[in-house]
Amino acid sequence: MRSSYEGPATVFRHDHNGRAFYTVAIMQTNMDGEKEYAYKPVQFKRGVEVEDHARINIKVAWEKFYKTKDDEVVFYIFICDFTEGEEKAGQGYTERHSYSAAANKIEDPEDFDALDEDVPF
Repeated sequence: MRSSYEGPATVFRHDHNGRAFYTVAIMQTNMDGEKEYAYKPVQFKRGVEVEDHARINIKVAWEKFYKTKDDEVVFYIFICDFTEGEEKAGQGYTERHSYSAAANKIEDPEDFDALDEDVPF
């Protein structure tokens, strides 16, 4: 089974011990009509840094996982290709930066595996 993600998102950055960790918020409305939020870990390619509360437009991303020392499975989203900028009403997406999988010759998400040292959590 493949899980892929695309579209606009806000990325939250958390700095700890000199490393950056990222999450995105997932929102749903409960039965009482109240909004509920959960946060999912996100990883970018090595060397890519994103500011806190950055608005990005995800072009290529997929779900991955790693296992902790206690054999617990932790799912995260690996964002491979995205643009960073702002979405303005009626104007579409204003691109400030673009990060492309093609620049790193990653043809298929199945051909890429993150190493343990690449996973920031």
